[in-house]
Amino acid sequence: MILFCFLITAVLGAYLFVPVFKQRKAPKLAVYFHGIFAVTSVGLLTSSYLTQGGVNPITMVLFLLAAANGIYMFFVTEFQKRAVPPALLLLHGNLAVIAFISLIYFLYFA
Repeated sequence: MILFCFLITAVLGAYLFVPVFKQRKAPKLAVYFHGIFAVTSVGLLTSSYLTQGGVNPITMVLFLLAAANGIYMFFVTEFQKRAVPPALLLLHGNLAVIAFISLIYFLYFA
């Protein structure tokens, strides 16, 4: 369930990457669904980490950093009406991809 939520989040994030990177308007529906699935995924992962402890702490930190960066970008675009700096977008995406790969590795191969 957690991997499925993260996978949907990743697909939506990939869909949003090009317009945001080119500093164009991103589709609001995709932005909101990306955020909803991201919050749900990180919430489920955090709950699993706190109750079962089956998640690597490095993976948790990476996902929490990516989530904090994503929340910051959301507030910059929605409330301050500014464009997202491309460096923040790249940081957010790279953190999320590395965290997702780390999650898969520690769930299935470690």
